[in-house]
Amino acid sequence: MSSEILAYPTDQDITCHLCWDILENTLDRFGFTEITLQTQESFLMKNAQQQIQNIFIHNSPLNPKMLALRELIHPAHLGHGLQALSAIKL
Repeated sequence: MSSEILAYPTDQDITCHLCWDILENTLDRFGFTEITLQTQESFLMKNAQQQIQNIFIHNSPLNPKMLALRELIHPAHLGHGLQALSAIKL
């Protein structure tokens, strides 16, 4: 663990608990629209369909990319355990 969260990208876990209400209110106050909080599964399925399809088409079920994807989107794993907040600023 380190307080320098950007010192070792991809080599350390930066998972934390967030107060979504404050973030959503701040986004709204600064003119963001379409503020959406959703499960990681929903976010990835909505925003990364082509990439997900490519991984499913071009990899065997035990390929590391396939295993990682399944863990990220499966509801029993990280799919429902993690959330994504998105918004649009025009």
